[in-house]
Amino acid sequence: MIGVLLYGVAVGYVVYMVTCLAGAVCTFIVARNLRPYALRLLGKRLRMFEALDNAITQEGVCMALMWRVSPFAPFVLSSAILSITSISRWTYLWTTFVGTIPSTIPLLLGVSMGREVTRGDQVNPLMVALNSLGLIAALYIVIRLGKLSMSVFRRHGISSDYKSEDGQTGCQHEAAASEAAQVRPPRVVLL
Repeated sequence: MIGVLLYGVAVGYVVYMVTCLAGAVCTFIVARNLRPYALRLLGKRLRMFEALDNAITQEGVCMALMWRVSPFAPFVLSSAILSITSISRWTYLWTTFVGTIPSTIPLLLGVSMGREVTRGDQVNPLMVALNSLGLIAALYIVIRLGKLSMSVFRRHGISSDYKSEDGQTGCQHEAAASEAAQVRPPRVVLL
């Protein structure tokens, strides 16, 4: 969003979208090349990841868009997680583009308003109202996405009280799984 401060709303937004997409493509290439390595490191958690992967690939467009539309999902982390799933390259790319547009509008409005304030310009009441509406809509989307995501995950056998086969929860067996994983160098594959 620094582009909005430097170049104005229209050009800054285009610069932001281009850099987001370029970053998503780079993340996809790196994550897909490291996927076998990362999956081996999961150890006993691999079963939970496979259920998550199954949910995302079966729900495809819906899950990928939900993840992108949420303005509070860390972009790089969500890109990496989506990249190591079995989601198709095309679905990953177009949902990133389409989903990033509405998720950045509240940020765009906020930065634009901040630019006006720092310049000493009078803040447009319409801009304040739109910014407030954007923030409320973003919060609503996050709550709805959370509920919808949990519903989809439960339908695919993933619950918040996930336990491994040995009965441990959370990260209790992460160290043992990491030690047990045999790691080989990844094979490099471009898009």
